[in-house]
Amino acid sequence: MSAGADTLVRGLESGWERSDPADLVAQWPARLAELQAADPDVAHAAAAYGAAIAGASDPASLLDRFAAALGRERGDLTRALSELPALPLEQRRTRGRALNLAKRLLEELHEAARARLERAAEGRDAIDVTLPGRRPWIGRRHVLNQIYDELLDLFHGLGYSVFTSPEVEHDSYNFGKLNFPPDHPARDAHDTYFVGGDLLLRTHTSPGWFGAVEERKAPLRLVFPGRVYRAAVIDASLMDLLH
Repeated sequence: MSAGADTLVRGLESGWERSDPADLVAQWPARLAELQAADPDVAHAAAAYGAAIAGASDPASLLDRFAAALGRERGDLTRALSELPALPLEQRRTRGRALNLAKRLLEELHEAARARLERAAEGRDAIDVTLPGRRPWIGRRHVLNQIYDELLDLFHGLGYSVFTSPEVEHDSYNFGKLNFPPDHPARDAHDTYFVGGDLLLRTHTSPGWFGAVEERKAPLRLVFPGRVYRAAVIDASLMDLLH
């Protein structure tokens, strides 16, 4: 290092805690070695400020340490960049390249340190009001729900009401009252999901009519939206659940 190396770490305070930057930036040793080959003085400053930034224990101290290195008003490396035009051409090239490498390295380290502090703060019960807010995730309604609501809105406009019937239905409501004979193919297990006894997953919403007639008085103008189930081999074009 040259005699001017100390001018690149004027803002570094001796009382600051240090830590290994390699814990935050995986390629730190290799990138610092590249910086050492380009300009030992700048590498010394980057290593010193890197250890200080990695050792910051809270957002305020992290900001103070980063500002000492790269702050717009008082940053040592920022000042060195502004003084480049006064250097000889060859030295200007090597010093400028080294300062830009150090700047990118310390900025990456600063982001990693800030993210670590935010994760630590989120894990504590106390709320740190100095942390930036997180935008809430906003989902959207499923396309089937959109179509469901659009169709019901249409039928409401035509004077219909909605009747909701159970998805687990009695055999007599699903088949018997609709005149499906006992030997009808739809009653076979390979076409219908039987839950147990005379209970099954409804294969259509028509059984809802019987519940509506038993509960309400005529005249009835109803729609029966909902899921129905048919035992089927599932593939890209077919499900065993229909709407």
